[in-house]
Amino acid sequence: MRTWMLLILCLTGCVVLHPNQWWQPAQTADFTFSLPPNLPPSSPHANASITQFTNQDMMFTFDEGAAAGEPLDSLGHYGHYTSSFEFIGGTLVQVVTFDLPPGGGHRFDYAIAASFRGLGLTIYAHCRTREEYDTARKIFRSVRHKPFPNSKA
Repeated sequence: MRTWMLLILCLTGCVVLHPNQWWQPAQTADFTFSLPPNLPPSSPHANASITQFTNQDMMFTFDEGAAAGEPLDSLGHYGHYTSSFEFIGGTLVQVVTFDLPPGGGHRFDYAIAASFRGLGLTIYAHCRTREEYDTARKIFRSVRHKPFPNSKA
């Protein structure tokens, strides 16, 4: 019975299985995705096109603004910059990693970002360590464009 329930949940895309825990479904105006249960939404952002989720190890910023989905090559001046492309949900996505410069009062030293080309979404993840890049990539890979934007999933 448990195996069938797991299979049905995975096939319907309601949740993403993560080792030893279930991830929670989440959404923005035009996208659905999955997050670890320990990554709650932050206070509403002053800019309605920005949605944030934060915990002690990471801060995710979902940007659906006018420049979202554009190339991330301008981040190339940061230390340890890497850039690669992959398909996620049928969309070409540029994924970059880089070190955040010291100072500025931020509590994170590393960043990974994904630009969903042509869909108007860029996700920035600021992380305490590079090990959190794996979690960020899992979140990126769970993103799906809503078939009817601005409706509840």
